Amino acid sequence: MALRWQVRSARVTAFHYGKPAPTSWWQLLHGAKAARTSKRGAFVEESGLIEGQRLILMDQPNRMDVVLTPGQGNAAPELPVHSIGTIDAVSRRMSQLALKLATLAEFPTANRLAFGVSLFQASSGRLETIEELAHIFPGLSRELQQSTDFVFQINHPAQEPLGDGSVEINYLQKWFFSHLKLDGGTPTGPIEAFTANVELDISTGISSTRRWSANEAVQIIPRLIRGAKRVLEESR
Repeated sequence: MALRWQVRSARVTAFHYGKPAPTSWWQLLHGAKAARTSKRGAFVEESGLIEGQRLILMDQPNRMDVVLTPGQGNAAPELPVHSIGTIDAVSRRMSQLALKLATLAEFPTANRLAFGVSLFQASSGRLETIEELAHIFPGLSRELQQSTDFVFQINHPAQEPLGDGSVEINYLQKWFFSHLKLDGGTPTGPIEAFTANVELDISTGISSTRRWSANEAVQIIPRLIRGAKRVLEESR
């Protein structure tokens, strides 16, 4: 069921032990300057619109992030929460971006790689939203219908083959319910919406000795992205 939900944001992260890159990731990726660049100490953020969606590249000591979010747009009753598409479309887009970065000589050797994605299903009624979650978790349906709040978090770690060895992957899921009041610029006041949500963080295990080269990242990142869809398929 959650495979039909919309994606609010997606992120690929490389955790490492190095310093920020001396060159612009946006320049390396697109061959031009970013629409906006901000620097705070060693933290550098570059962003701009690409095909109507906002791409953010963040570089700081010990981690770099590639984040995709919706472009600017006001909330409206028929579209209270904006999205960047379905999980299939977003997975393809994030794979392309991440793999293009991972093939650059400047891509750091990582001690952990992660893919995060946030999905939602919006409706105008609380009961409809709770029923959506109850279909996914039938064993909790009674408790859900009596709740005003709901967070369910689980992690399913797995050891998976990779080349001649293996990689530990954590499948962290956080399912929850939200009641939103959004400013849509209407004279009648805020727009009210209810959302069923799931945030997934699919990542390699944390190790003090294991390092992932750029060549290994090219193999691992698509596996992490595919893992997010597999989690949603198993929730049906």
